Amino acid sequence: HFHCRLQFFQKVYGDLQYFSKQRPNRIIRSWKSNKYTSKKFRQGWMPPHPALFIKKECFNQCGNYNLIFKSAADYDLILRFLYKHQINKEKFEKAAYILKAIAHPTRLAIIQLLEEEEHLSVNEICEILDCEQSLLSHHLINMKLRGILQSHKDGLNMYYSLKEREVTKILVCIENCDCNM
Repeated sequence: HFHCRLQFFQKVYGDLQYFSKQRPNRIIRSWKSNKYTSKKFRQGWMPPHPALFIKKECFNQCGNYNLIFKSAADYDLILRFLYKHQINKEKFEKAAYILKAIAHPTRLAIIQLLEEEEHLSVNEICEILDCEQSLLSHHLINMKLRGILQSHKDGLNMYYSLKEREVTKILVCIENCDCNM
């Protein structure tokens, strides 16, 4: 298995196993690389060199081995690849959280509707999307719990609106995406 950085697979490393030449099924040495963390790296952890694969564009960005460091040139290079030029992990965790919260056609439609209208009742959304109220309520509650929607009650009706209006930018991004999926 591979442990991957979240840089669209520019850097990939994995576990390492050495096998006997005489008995190819016999493992003579193993190295479990574990998950990368900046704390481990600062403490001296490194992925196994033979199991580290890096795209050429990373070399263009970070440079090659700096031979001034002699025996530590490999550590310096990996430091630049994995630590200095790392992507903000929290940023990607937040993005994944938001994408999971809206990853359903009904939820995307709700966002689009509430972008166009200030607020809508559950019945209005149900009528426009032509879906069952129980299913719609499930989606609305889930999106509210994740901080995307907010609600208020007026008499017997529950009204929803976008709490996080910036989420509508995701729809624009999806519409402009030229992915061949």
